[in-house]
Amino acid sequence: MAAALSAGAVACGGSGYQYVENDKVGVYARLPGDWAVYDEADLFPEASERELAQRQDQVWMRTFDAADHPSVEGSRTLSGEHPTGVFLVRGLTLQEREGLGISALRGGGDPARDPVAADAADSDGVITVLSDEPVEFDGGYTGVHTVFVIEQGGTAVVRDQTAVHNAQTTAIAVFQVGCTETCYFETHKDEIADLVDSWTIQEVRQ
Repeated sequence: MAAALSAGAVACGGSGYQYVENDKVGVYARLPGDWAVYDEADLFPEASERELAQRQDQVWMRTFDAADHPSVEGSRTLSGEHPTGVFLVRGLTLQEREGLGISALRGGGDPARDPVAADAADSDGVITVLSDEPVEFDGGYTGVHTVFVIEQGGTAVVRDQTAVHNAQTTAIAVFQVGCTETCYFETHKDEIADLVDSWTIQEVRQ
């Protein structure tokens, strides 16, 4: 994974879009050009170069924020009035590989964070799954695309997540975008739909 985790956001002049991509892994997504994108140096500003390099041996991560006044902190929330989200590719430990069922995949490696299981066990309607469908990408990546609503302090927040693992089950890739229900279904509906449709993993040819 180490050599693979070194790519970022590339602007496409004149198109109005930018691309978050990792050519070594084959991860690509298209975002509006005026959305802010943050890399590991932004997300972990106190880390030394050595610490960042060690982190990148296992994890490649980008977050984004579509707010008029974006911030690193805002990009982590997935619950505001503007779309925010994360792209993540990380290696799996042997223990995680052995336990990587669909529930763990939805939970980003942790079955306790599976929204479908949480919905089934939730009698108060805090989490409601709207859709949950299998997906498949080039290079042997397979997984699931899940859209769910979380009630947070009287506000409905929508999370749109795609989570896949590679053919060898040695790595997972997770893409999430989220914001309030009004943002997701109304004010930023088209931008989010375009972003989700653009998310892909292509087969990497050595």
